[in-house]
Amino acid sequence: MTSSPGSSTSAPAEMARDVLEGRISFRNVAHSCAYAEPLMKAQEAFLRWRSQVDEEEQARLATETQMRLYGDQNF
Repeated sequence: MTSSPGSSTSAPAEMARDVLEGRISFRNVAHSCAYAEPLMKAQEAFLRWRSQVDEEEQARLATETQMRLYGDQNF
């Protein structure tokens, strides 16, 4: 991670850039202390959101996401 703590750069956004630009692998991200806190916060936010959304809406969003990513391909 290239920014210092407290900088205005979002840690998850920076992590994504680092992965996409080949500076770090997903495996290294998973083992990185620098990314542990932002990843835990993101996971907590996701779990909170998921607990508030009914199963039907979750299924609809999953289907929509798959269509956007893969189109009509069957996986």
